[in-house]
Amino acid sequence: MKFLQMEYFLAVAKELNFTAAAKSLYISQPALSKQIALLEEELDTKLFLRNSRKVALTAAGKQFQKDLTEIHQQLEQAKANVTRIGKTEKLHFSIGCFDGADIKDFLLDAFSYLKKMDPNIQISLYRGNFLENRNALERDEIDLLFTLDLELPLDHTYQMQKIVRRRGALIYSKFSPAASKACPTVLDFAQEPALVLKHQLSPGIVQSTIQNLQKLGIAKPKLLEIENFATLFANLELGHGYAILTEGASQHYPHLNKIVLGDEFGAWVVALWKKGNPIAELLMDCYPPNP
Repeated sequence: MKFLQMEYFLAVAKELNFTAAAKSLYISQPALSKQIALLEEELDTKLFLRNSRKVALTAAGKQFQKDLTEIHQQLEQAKANVTRIGKTEKLHFSIGCFDGADIKDFLLDAFSYLKKMDPNIQISLYRGNFLENRNALERDEIDLLFTLDLELPLDHTYQMQKIVRRRGALIYSKFSPAASKACPTVLDFAQEPALVLKHQLSPGIVQSTIQNLQKLGIAKPKLLEIENFATLFANLELGHGYAILTEGASQHYPHLNKIVLGDEFGAWVVALWKKGNPIAELLMDCYPPNP
């Protein structure tokens, strides 16, 4: 049975006149009669008794009218509920992202895609260190987190998708002692401190920095733990130490140079969200699939 047939049946049951019912429905009387006949054939039940002058409901027809009237009222209420909620509901989506690096190469796509999905959606951006971001995602303060694959939470309740690969680089200042050389190498920085965020803020980054420097020939790197990225970059610009970061980290700092490292020293920017978040899952369609 189609919804249209339900409307047709209820109109005839109310009017008990096919001509009047057809007029109220803005269709022809033969078309209405045909639909009622198809409905009775489908149900294998006579719903109306009629002669040339009168139309009456059968017992089955009366019960059908009662039941369909209740269903019709429920449908009308459902439509009213949807309309009411739709007019008052404001979609909100909160995105968290790491500090200290350029994020336009993947974040602009996210904002553009969300606005196309719903022009009225309210989007908020939260930027913090890796620990703050993980805690915000866990407490549902953000819906989606962009972070590095070196700092993934050990929790299988999260969905993950790789977004973009970032090459690693040794970032240093033009005022650094090693910068006096025409083409400084990684080993020229062996006696300088490697700047990293505090271990409790980013244990994965600290461990990765140590391992990468060992692969590059600095067996026992000197680490200097820094409170936040702003302070870390301030130290770098002043020529105090160096840092293993992503290739684009120095692009907005005129006094910083870089030594680009091999592909194995890079990291993936990944998206994390809790299972069952429909907006986050739809948003992932704006990024090409990655291995």
